[in-house]
Amino acid sequence: MFPIKKMLIIGLGSMGRRRARLTKRFFPAVALAGVDSREDRRAHFAREYDAAVSRSLEEAIKSFAPGAAAVCTSPEQ
Repeated sequence: MFPIKKMLIIGLGSMGRRRARLTKRFFPAVALAGVDSREDRRAHFAREYDAAVSRSLEEAIKSFAPGAAAVCTSPEQ
């Protein structure tokens, strides 16, 4: 059994979407939430994974209380 129940994906571009797909494939019971500054990415992620999304990292941590996070942002940001 995987000990993490909730995972936050920070950055919902191609890297973030890949981490979400892999997480759901191997650990389907893990609930996902996402953070991104772009509305279109948040909307797509919310629909595809039935997940909570946020523009703010602080808000996501406070409302979702994840057990783990995957930072999937560009190194240039």
